Amino acid sequence: MPTDHKGAGMEYRFEQRGRRPIVAVAAILGAGMAAIGMAHAAPWYFTATAGVSTLMAAAIFLRDRRSGLLLEGGRLTLFRGAWRRAIDVGTIRRVRITRWSEGQPSVWLDVDDAPPYRLPGECFGSAEALGRVFRQRGIPVE
Repeated sequence: MPTDHKGAGMEYRFEQRGRRPIVAVAAILGAGMAAIGMAHAAPWYFTATAGVSTLMAAAIFLRDRRSGLLLEGGRLTLFRGAWRRAIDVGTIRRVRITRWSEGQPSVWLDVDDAPPYRLPGECFGSAEALGRVFRQRGIPVE
């Protein structure tokens, strides 16, 4: 369940936890296909493919699904599971928010001495709220 936290000062935190139900559905469908294949003596490559896809979906489902961002002090920290990326706020020249359809917008950071960086979609909730926080810090938002 996504949560937005705005603390004292200019801190901003977005965090979401939870597993995606479609991954559980994929694991169940794969297991069902493997069971049907074994019951009807299907070729090994059909049963093995369904079995491997079931194991992969189960592994994805069982992983810790925690993602978000933390903006405090002079550092923006993005996290997704065990992955972390820290960016110094002083190196961010501007933030671009683009929307191509009704879906979630893309948020791009133009950083000094590096190519533009796109924030992973699962690391932020509301692009508008994130844009307000960057504006409060004096970073241009387009």
